[in-house]
Amino acid sequence: MTPLITEFVKVTNDAERWTWFDVGNIPELVEARLDDELFAMPYPRTAFCGVDVDGSKFCVALITGDNHVSVAGRYDTGKFPAIIKPFSYINTDEGIRIYGGEGMEPPSRAHYLPVIALVSRFVQSLNAVTQTAYFPTPKKSLLNAARAAKGKPLALFDWHTVEIAPKKPKGEPQGGTHASPRLHDRRGHWRICKGGKKAWVKACKVGNASKGVVFKDYEVKA
Repeated sequence: MTPLITEFVKVTNDAERWTWFDVGNIPELVEARLDDELFAMPYPRTAFCGVDVDGSKFCVALITGDNHVSVAGRYDTGKFPAIIKPFSYINTDEGIRIYGGEGMEPPSRAHYLPVIALVSRFVQSLNAVTQTAYFPTPKKSLLNAARAAKGKPLALFDWHTVEIAPKKPKGEPQGGTHASPRLHDRRGHWRICKGGKKAWVKACKVGNASKGVVFKDYEVKA
């Protein structure tokens, strides 16, 4: 688990509901791309954090549904953080549309485009480099019980980690077996269909729970 994720987890009330990624430093400005890949999230609840080109720490939280993604987050973890006001982007027949959070006006382009750019960078990195993700489970402790009773974020977690390599070219041996594995999360991924058309496969649970359960989490590595 990385120091940057640790910082943001401390100010998150429900950290255990997310799969966490650390994308590290972003060395240059990123172009916002409003395309279908913005919906290619590896899990229904994905959080990624990093340091932008100006040196500001950020964390973006994404909830993925059918043809839409809800976005929220914050910059820095100090006394006066800048909040990323919630908004959603939705895939419609007329293209991708941006909407405000519940009961809120649609955000300005100046608000949502920098965030969309970070999401674009994150999605692109999923298929480009080996990644490590982090999935927390709360520890049973007096400290956590006391903080939960006061409505504060939990402080202690067990972190489960797994590395994911970029998808190998078709035909290259990828190992594995057809034997039923332990129950585990299969992250969302692109499937190449006949004719070269891409189809997004949603995250799901696969395997046999009677053989055990595997928890997963990830970190992006350059």
